[in-house]
Amino acid sequence: MPANSTIHLAKVMTMKRVFLCLLLTGVLLASSGMGAWAQTAEFDGLSYRLHPPLAADATKRYPLVVSLHGAGGGWNKVLVRRNLQMKHPCFVLVPKTKGTWINPETEEPTLTEEEISRYSPPLQKLVRKAIARIQGGKAKDLLKVFRLVEKIKKDHPVDPNRVYVVGHSMGGMGSWNAVWERPDLFAAAVPSSGVLPPWKDPSRLVPVPIWAFHGSNDRTVSVEGTRYLFEALKKLAGAMKYTELTGQGHGSNKIAFSFSGDDEVRGFITRLSSD
Repeated sequence: MPANSTIHLAKVMTMKRVFLCLLLTGVLLASSGMGAWAQTAEFDGLSYRLHPPLAADATKRYPLVVSLHGAGGGWNKVLVRRNLQMKHPCFVLVPKTKGTWINPETEEPTLTEEEISRYSPPLQKLVRKAIARIQGGKAKDLLKVFRLVEKIKKDHPVDPNRVYVVGHSMGGMGSWNAVWERPDLFAAAVPSSGVLPPWKDPSRLVPVPIWAFHGSNDRTVSVEGTRYLFEALKKLAGAMKYTELTGQGHGSNKIAFSFSGDDEVRGFITRLSSD
């Protein structure tokens, strides 16, 4: 077997193992009954909840799932449901911001109108929205999330090789930003209806398996942003899995975070960047 084929096969197998691990930690499974509700705490001015795994074994280390909320404040409560946690225990970190999931230390380019015009019309709209968020006066709290994750890894029995980030809408954008900023920190990401600003170099995402969901009729965050990233990572031989939900709007998280498999009749189709 040629060397490049061997490398390709190894990457595909790694993707499958990581996505299976995501399933087993409960990122994409639905169940009933809520577990114990964690108390609100604060870290460097950032409010958060840390939900511990149920029935934890003191001799073991557990995955940590970081759930980034959207602009409306909702997060993936499916992650702490009792039946799920009893089967697949994990820590669930739920930070809360009144701002955005952007790293304030990252230097962001100032694009000219000519540079913006080189993108397709849907991407131009995404670029303008991203620039407005960056230049806006809201807090940029992603760096605090990174520091909080590092602290939790030290203070709790967290498996450092199984730290994941998930989120919808603004939280989906934050998930993309998180793995772009810290591919060394996160083992995988599951963004829903969120995109990475198109000017950011997608090659930084190559080491991190990503399973993205997006509704084809999303009028809030254009699906073209996720399609653009999928094609970019496909060219780079990245590890991206993309499920497009035909006919769905911005509320794709309701399907994404309880996804049970493709449905050709409904037009829920998953593709791998390695195909």
